[in-house]
Amino acid sequence: MNLRLFLLTLCFGIPTRVEAQTAPPSAFPVSSTPTPLTPLMERELRGCFDFFWKEWMSDPASPAYGFTNSRHAAVAARQYAIDNADRIKGLGPNSWGISACISPTTGYSGAYGSHPIVSGHQLLEDGTVAPYGALSFLPFTPKESMAALEHMYQIPGLVGDYGLYDAYSYETKAKDSQPWIAKSYLGIDKGLVLLMFENYSTQLIWRLLHQNTHIQKGLQRLEFRHVKK
Repeated sequence: MNLRLFLLTLCFGIPTRVEAQTAPPSAFPVSSTPTPLTPLMERELRGCFDFFWKEWMSDPASPAYGFTNSRHAAVAARQYAIDNADRIKGLGPNSWGISACISPTTGYSGAYGSHPIVSGHQLLEDGTVAPYGALSFLPFTPKESMAALEHMYQIPGLVGDYGLYDAYSYETKAKDSQPWIAKSYLGIDKGLVLLMFENYSTQLIWRLLHQNTHIQKGLQRLEFRHVKK
């Protein structure tokens, strides 16, 4: 999924004269059939990137991208860490969030993630946890994400001048009780946490996007419907 739904909405809402503006919604179909969770877990955050910008839970035209589906992805990611805590050192109920990040194995890797995944994809399982993976799920799993935040702030050496570093691993390149730590920050990872903490606190990003005239026009052209709760 990634940002496809968000970009599709922008495409239909832009004011310039382009072919996509006059094309019927059928030219860019959005399935109304819920997408199975398995393909969304190929990368932990793949299934909820759209939610950093827009809150889609009230749009029944696309239930596959609903709030509940992102919560399911978060719960599955955390459960993966719990289920594999005996096999991979450092994972557990408060040490989860396996997603693309700086890697002790390859320098940087997009092969991190949680089962279940798409058939044929091979995960890199070297115990690396990316704090943003758990923290960016805050609106969907507030209790679990806050517990992870509190735990991670207690990990030796993981907190720097700008908060939590990008990743850590107790499985690879660790020294006794001291985990390997990626002593760097990635703007895209920090940005996701910033956006979702603000959405959890005030819904600011979601509200601003909902008010945007181009977003509204795109949703109208794509025949999205708002259902009052």
